[in-house]
Amino acid sequence: MKKSLRTSVLAMRDMLGIEERCQKSTLIKEMLFGLNEFHSSSNILFYVATKSEVQTEDMIRQAIKQGKRALVPITDAENKRLLISELHDFDLELEKGAYGILEPTKIYQRLVPLDEVEMIIVPGVVFDLHGHRIGYGGGYYDRMLESIGQNK
Repeated sequence: MKKSLRTSVLAMRDMLGIEERCQKSTLIKEMLFGLNEFHSSSNILFYVATKSEVQTEDMIRQAIKQGKRALVPITDAENKRLLISELHDFDLELEKGAYGILEPTKIYQRLVPLDEVEMIIVPGVVFDLHGHRIGYGGGYYDRMLESIGQNK
């Protein structure tokens, strides 16, 4: 069930034109930046978008301009987990990492403990009204979110 839902939703999302994807991403960014929770958070973990995902580059750039501590994931594929790094410069500090997703290069990795993160912008394929999500099937974000629940 999850696999077929993931496949069909990804196919629909991939069919969106670039202009429509940009418009929807801008709308989502405006909604995010309008949240009280966003304004009260200093340490925000963003995913770095790839393919047809909601684009996060503008969100990250604007958060940095606002003085937020913009955090991005580093995929530790060997241990099947995400590490968190502070990002200062989107153009300078990122290169393709695991799964072809932009991540901080070794020299720009500034690791941050998960317990310092105040807000997480997670990628996903499907979300429901209760906040449940279906991702891409690797479980990286699920494991991270689960560990937060165990620590709080």
